[in-house]
Amino acid sequence: MPVLYRSEDVSFSDGFYEPATIKALGKGAGCAILECFGGLTREEFEPFRETAYNQLKVQPSVAECWDLFVAFVPSEDTVAAIFKAFKANGKCHLSERTPFTQISLPTHSTYSFIISPEAKKDVFTRHPITGVVRRHQHPYTDLPNFTLSAHPCIMAEVGRRTFRWRLAPPILTKYFLYTTVRCFCNTLPFWTKPPKTLCVPSSHSSSLQSSLPSNASSASQSTAVPFSSAASLNTQVSSTGRSAAGKRKRDAHSPSRPPKIARKERREGAQSASFRSLSYKSSATSSSTSVSHSTSFNATGATGKRKRDDCSGVSTSRRPLKTARREDENTQAEAFVAAHTIQCRPTEDRKGPNSISGGQVCDF
Repeated sequence: MPVLYRSEDVSFSDGFYEPATIKALGKGAGCAILECFGGLTREEFEPFRETAYNQLKVQPSVAECWDLFVAFVPSEDTVAAIFKAFKANGKCHLSERTPFTQISLPTHSTYSFIISPEAKKDVFTRHPITGVVRRHQHPYTDLPNFTLSAHPCIMAEVGRRTFRWRLAPPILTKYFLYTTVRCFCNTLPFWTKPPKTLCVPSSHSSSLQSSLPSNASSASQSTAVPFSSAASLNTQVSSTGRSAAGKRKRDAHSPSRPPKIARKERREGAQSASFRSLSYKSSATSSSTSVSHSTSFNATGATGKRKRDDCSGVSTSRRPLKTARREDENTQAEAFVAAHTIQCRPTEDRKGPNSISGGQVCDF
């Protein structure tokens, strides 16, 4: 059997120093998943955080990049056992789930030391018995197996970061996908939602709930949703679903336009309607103005025609006053001109001082 190295027997430098104690699993999604499938209530993992289940001794160079580039991953048989137990817990009520500390696992769990492809540093291992230091280079195919003091379920959650590096084994990838989807893709929190299939008949649920420990009952009371409220919530969800289905049917018969297009069409329709009303008003105003102008012109023409007709129908003896006065003035002027016209007649030849031979005499 090959020798199993310890967690403090691997380093990124050729010198090995006093190991540092670190917490394997920090706060985050890994704790929530472990609480979901590990038989714990919300935030019940906090007491385990400071225990040996969650502690490792590593070299200072490994401790510096623990959350970034490195991870210890359990062997495939250990991950398969954890996956089987977590799937069983996923089908049971919270009171019937097995805590992760009581899951049956292989006696000697081994681990692989996986390094992120971004690191590409030289890795050094120290033999736990002889103390011989050995160098390992990328892609680290000759690294030995390790044994750890931390719990395998916790280290499986720590190995979740290898999924981002695309270095997780197939069984570990399946475990990651199952736990992530079941934990974070439910309508209600997984550990407070009653499962579809219980491990025990529903008639014994009340007796099982009454037999829970005081601490578990208090923790579940702070986070659990009562069955009555869950039923009312389901009723509301079903009614909402029916109304949404009816709305979808109505929308299928009369599909609605997108909001922006509908608003644009309404705005253009309002503008065209206002333009039509304005054009109608302007045309009505112009038509009324032209009608009034034509009416007034026709009235003026008719009035002038009536005046001319009246003037032509009157006899000459009854001329208008201005015309008669003008004719009188013309007659007087003609009489005056006739009265003062110089009339000349031929004269006879006379001899004398004032005689004009062959001339004419003008009478004034």
